[in-house]
Amino acid sequence: MAEIRFETGLVSYNLNDVCEVSFNPTDSAFVERLFHTFDTLDRKQDAYKAEIENVSDRRKIFDIARERDAEMRGMIDEALGAPVCDALFGGMNVYAMADGLPVWCNLMLAVMDDRHELCERAEAYEPAHCEVHGEVPQMMYDLPTSVEIEDTAYEIRSDYRAALDICAALGPVPLGRGPGACDTRYLYPGFADMPPEHYQEAIRQCFGL
Repeated sequence: MAEIRFETGLVSYNLNDVCEVSFNPTDSAFVERLFHTFDTLDRKQDAYKAEIENVSDRRKIFDIARERDAEMRGMIDEALGAPVCDALFGGMNVYAMADGLPVWCNLMLAVMDDRHELCERAEAYEPAHCEVHGEVPQMMYDLPTSVEIEDTAYEIRSDYRAALDICAALGPVPLGRGPGACDTRYLYPGFADMPPEHYQEAIRQCFGL
């Protein structure tokens, strides 16, 4: 039987040397699913915190933690198209903290942080070779250069704006949460000096710019 082979653009990524995921980084359906999942998980993180604050029974708190952990693992596995959570986190609850952020958040940011490949792809974009180029509306660069968190101003790198155009060119990505394609640590030059209690709000504000 004759065979037809073609390139699908799938790229395989090794996650912490314990599992692997494959996806096309320019697939707008994947990017949209990733952003939507991050947004949903972020809201569930807040809901989880509020829920356990209103519970005094420790056993009930543990029950809630297990339920939310299982729910979040399922959403992450579905978003990445592979059962990665058991391999990556083992028996650890995905709400556990690492480097100032929940471990689920570290994973999602790491997957979304593909700056170098985005830049390389941007250099290859030419109007004559990209049919969607003419359909992408011109973006106005009137976005803020800093955000304020509890009376503290944090500078935002201005070069992330080009990444927004790239995301727009790749397809119907929900750009209302646009900077998600870039790691928060890249957006904020002073991230290393930012107190951990500001991390969550910094992430929220960078996604809402």
